[in-house]
Amino acid sequence: MKRKIFFNICIFIIISLCSFMIEHTLLKSKKKCNKTNEVLSNIVSFIHNMGSMYITFGSLLFGHYVLHFIALIMTLFSWYICNKIDNKKVSCIITQIYNRLCGFDEGRHFHDLNYYIFNRILGIQNYSIALMLCIVLYDLYHIYFIFF
Repeated sequence: MKRKIFFNICIFIIISLCSFMIEHTLLKSKKKCNKTNEVLSNIVSFIHNMGSMYITFGSLLFGHYVLHFIALIMTLFSWYICNKIDNKKVSCIITQIYNRLCGFDEGRHFHDLNYYIFNRILGIQNYSIALMLCIVLYDLYHIYFIFF
């Protein structure tokens, strides 16, 4: 059992690092963060990549469906609140902070592994809500069988 948890943590870290590297090498626009914001923007980017990968793969790798479901609902709620406040194309507060740190357009999506796969490879533009809905349904399916 401990070996499986260790293996899943390693997979999660590898996926998060791949997402971070994709965002910084393949998808970063020509505009780069200035030197004063570079370290802070890299920290924000890495934390955002880890959070994004947890939202996407957390219940698959770690289970804990109720905890994961709560994280999903909090994420969706924050997207809703951020869209109500400034009505921008980007719905995530961390993406907005990152874009400001790096001088990117405020409407720029965060270019993580999900963006690369869905937008660049598959050509699906607005994938976030559909992906979250699938993950919510997956969690609810498992939560149902835990309690019933």
